[in-house]
Amino acid sequence: MNIELLSGVEAIRLLWRDPVKYARGVTGMYLLTAKGVELGQIARASFFFFRNQDDCLDGDRTDIQDPISYVLACRYQIASGVYTGKPPIVDLAKFAIGGLSQRGKDGDNPKQNFLDEIDVMLFDYHRAKERKVLTRSELDKYYENTFFPVVNIMLIGINSRLRATDIPELSFCQGRIYSIRDLDTDWTRGTINIPSEVLEQAKLSTSSTIREIRSSSVVRSWFRQQLNQSQDELPNLETRLAKADEGLTSMLCMGLVHPLYRLSKRYLSALG
Repeated sequence: MNIELLSGVEAIRLLWRDPVKYARGVTGMYLLTAKGVELGQIARASFFFFRNQDDCLDGDRTDIQDPISYVLACRYQIASGVYTGKPPIVDLAKFAIGGLSQRGKDGDNPKQNFLDEIDVMLFDYHRAKERKVLTRSELDKYYENTFFPVVNIMLIGINSRLRATDIPELSFCQGRIYSIRDLDTDWTRGTINIPSEVLEQAKLSTSSTIREIRSSSVVRSWFRQQLNQSQDELPNLETRLAKADEGLTSMLCMGLVHPLYRLSKRYLSALG
């Protein structure tokens, strides 16, 4: 199937479901074409492929009856390099990986980045079913596993010299702040992003209500620490981006950083 048609179908699905939530991201994917037609196509193929897989596993795609089989079919084709085009969405991954492989430098492995991101989505699916709790160190590793692959894909796509390991604050700050932003939805779904040590100290469990979680002074203190840590790290990230002297890299990364600043300040204010 035509790559732009596949991307367009996925864009319409997202905008139809929640135009306020997805308008900025979808628009950004198409505006990137101004920086290069191929860049825009790779960005859209990557973004809409992962959005499709994540929505499938989160239960947001009710038209997909067997999400695990659906995602594993895509993963198998990516891993093997043998593409059948079924489900059709896998063609977006095939196109993106091909384009990224031509843009990468020594040591890059966009195919593995795709596989790693799928694996963390599958991990999320299974841990939500179990309401599995992670330790502090496991949660940090989870943030790394979640964001490093997609940051690398973005940086490879724009021919940046940087990689996720050069700007780790971008990944960890997203993990911390988005976990607080999405607390209600995640807790209800079973995705527990509060470490076991904090829950134990607060005398709470995975069966506690979201009201109990939000009203706990121990949990609120931990949220405050996470937000303050992010506010301390984001200026370091800005400095590193400025020193890299890469206009497009800075523009795209700061497009993520500015909302992180706003969210962290809003949540700190709410915590008092």
